[in-house]
Amino acid sequence: MNRLLSKLACLSLSALPLSAWQNEVTTKKPGPHLKIPPVHLSFKVSWDGKINSANVDFLFGKPDKRYRPHIIPQLWGESSGIAKELLPYHYNFTFFMRKEDY
Repeated sequence: MNRLLSKLACLSLSALPLSAWQNEVTTKKPGPHLKIPPVHLSFKVSWDGKINSANVDFLFGKPDKRYRPHIIPQLWGESSGIAKELLPYHYNFTFFMRKEDY
């Protein structure tokens, strides 16, 4: 019964016409943000600023000759300190975004 109600709610919401502001936000024309310089951001995550718990790195816009039509953001990190003993984790993500869709 709950699934049926949620499906009906989704269908009724999708049938609503777009608001006027949505046409302004959604566009297929490239915006002024296509030339973003490469940036590397590093973050230290902590518990209340006292105990380090993770390291996070975000690299955006690194040029790659193999994928010229793409913007390639990368994100990686891991737990550190006491958090590494309690909840060890490590992650690495690479995204491929087409410049014309950005």
